[in-house]
Parts: sequence; structure tokens; C-alpha cells
Amino acid sequence: MAKKSDRMKKILLILSSLIIIFLGLVYALLFTQTGNNLLKQTLEAKLNEHSPVPLNIDIFSLSPSTLKLLIRLDKENTVLLEGTYALFSQDFDIDYDIKLAKLSNLNETLKRQLNGAFLSEGNVK
Repeated sequence: MAKKSDRMKKILLILSSLIIIFLGLVYALLFTQTGNNLLKQTLEAKLNEHSPVPLNIDIFSLSPSTLKLLIRLDKENTVLLEGTYALFSQDFDIDYDIKLAKLSNLNETLKRQLNGAFLSEGNVK
């Protein structure tokens, strides 16, 4: 009987250790600078797959409660998202600032004639 109890303790200890290690790795991937750099490359590749305009992610910072994302289409055209979120309550408060100062830079890529600027800022809750 004592041997079964010892085996169960070892199994529970191993399972608990694996769960803690897994959660630590997920936290490191999502919320550290090194993890953010890895996610930044992946996110940029995914966005470029579906975007008609090539873009670069200049800033990607994700912490347990804040987000900052700067997407650059070219020197004059940027999109900035910055704010807070609560993962468990599924609540967020994100400010956006879209500055497309030279729409004509996008003419060739979009195959449309665009002129002027498009500037917008606001908040998403």
C-alpha cells in the first residue's frame, strides 16, 4: 500500500512540475521582451499574408495588462494601437491613432488613385 501512495505522490509531483513549467513558458513567450520579439515576427508575417499593403511592425509590446503596437506602412503612413486589457474579464480600452499622411504612396500597391491624407484617432472599448 505504501508503494502505491509513493507512486501517486511522484506522479502528482511530476504532473504539477510539468504544468508549472508549461505555464512559465507560455508567460515568457507572451509577456517578455524576448517572447514579444518572437511574436512580432510571426504577427508581421501573418498580417503581410492577408494585407494588400506590405507593412512592418516597429513596436510590439504585450504585457499581462497593456498592449502597444506600431505598424508602419512607409515613412508617412502609420497605425498605432496602445492601451490596456484584462484577459479574464475580457475587457479592453485601446486608443488608436491612424496617420495616413500620404495616401498617394499606396497608389501602386492598391492599384487605385488616392490623394491627400487620412487621419483618425479614437478609442475602442
